[in-house]
Amino acid sequence: MLLVRYVYYPCAIVLACLVIAYSQQAAHLMQLASQAHSLQGATELALKSLLETWSFSLYSGAEDMRGEYGEIVARANFQQRRAALASWALAGLTGAQLVLISFRNRLRLSAVAWHTTLISTIAFGVGIVAPMLTVLAFSDVPILGTVVLKYDTKSIASTIGHLLGSGNFFLALLIGLFSIILPVIKVTLMLVALAPAMKRSRDRSLALILMIGKWSMADVYVVGVLVAFLAFTTDELSDARIGIGLYYFATYCILSLTAAHIVMRMAPKAPGSSGFPPEPAIRE
Repeated sequence: MLLVRYVYYPCAIVLACLVIAYSQQAAHLMQLASQAHSLQGATELALKSLLETWSFSLYSGAEDMRGEYGEIVARANFQQRRAALASWALAGLTGAQLVLISFRNRLRLSAVAWHTTLISTIAFGVGIVAPMLTVLAFSDVPILGTVVLKYDTKSIASTIGHLLGSGNFFLALLIGLFSIILPVIKVTLMLVALAPAMKRSRDRSLALILMIGKWSMADVYVVGVLVAFLAFTTDELSDARIGIGLYYFATYCILSLTAAHIVMRMAPKAPGSSGFPPEPAIRE
């Protein structure tokens, strides 16, 4: 189990941090690039182009501005490619990890659930911090051409921070509670239920997991983002792009549900001890 204990998790954490860093840098650079096409930027570019024409290209302000814009876009695309490569490397390493875990622990479902929960935690960390949705609103303005009215990239964490900054404390609390706090509590309870040294707390942890699962809105949040994406893409003057954070958050949901299903099968045989129906005993 060398890959499981000493290789996978350090490499996965490093790759996850690289995905977050690269994706955030790309989003920041695209935000800067969009300013060149904002109303102010387009007006400035039009004036510099006019001066460039009147000076018979002796003044190169417009050309320099276009060059700076192209350089920023190129850097943003480079960072996006690096984030994609890190994601593919993490996906391949995780796939090998899951196959190895399933093969080596065919009769030890608790070990499979333990590692699946840990992997879902890594995906959850990337999912709440990395950009999840990018919204672009634009309009055609005479003389200036296409003008960017709004360019915004959001993650779950930045959305909560924006809501807190704008005074929408109740909505920020709801999103933070159902998308961050409850998933963290659920992961903690699953690790407690799976830890060999915490067998006395297993029944209580299983009951709490079942109760929290009824109120978890992680999957609802993902569906909501998809609906927002479809709504924006139907507008002729707006566009929306799904960010890498959504895929990681969806991966967390799938892995978390899988681990929870395995954990639920570990309910005690004796009825009444934790409120679960009798289940076949799991050999550990």
